[in-house]
Amino acid sequence: CIEKLLAEGDDVNTMNKNDDKALMVAANGGHAECVAKLLAADADVNAQNKNDDTALMVAANGGHAECAEKLLAAGAKVNLQNTDGDTALYAAANRGHAGCVATLLAADADATAQNLTTGPALLVAENFGHAESVAT
Repeated sequence: CIEKLLAEGDDVNTMNKNDDKALMVAANGGHAECVAKLLAADADVNAQNKNDDTALMVAANGGHAECAEKLLAAGAKVNLQNTDGDTALYAAANRGHAGCVATLLAADADATAQNLTTGPALLVAENFGHAESVAT
């Protein structure tokens, strides 16, 4: 399906009705091959939706480490924050996704970044019972 869209010359940076771009949708679903194809077609790796979420944030939230790695390799900014102050690291740690946490920390994610309500990502992970995801 994505090949058809790319072959027809559709703009890979167009937002859908939910204000997400194709790269965010692919990352959210864990579709690493689609992420790679969209990045090769010049998808904006740091584009943000109406909540200021990025493809890296949604990949991390879903525990999709392979997608996160591809996004980081393409220049995704690891410490961007959404409207709640969440970062990709916060999303991964809060959900207990150890693989994504490790990937993001290796890319110099700020473990002390605070969101607007609950504190730094690694402390939040421990508080929500995901200590194993932050034991690096």
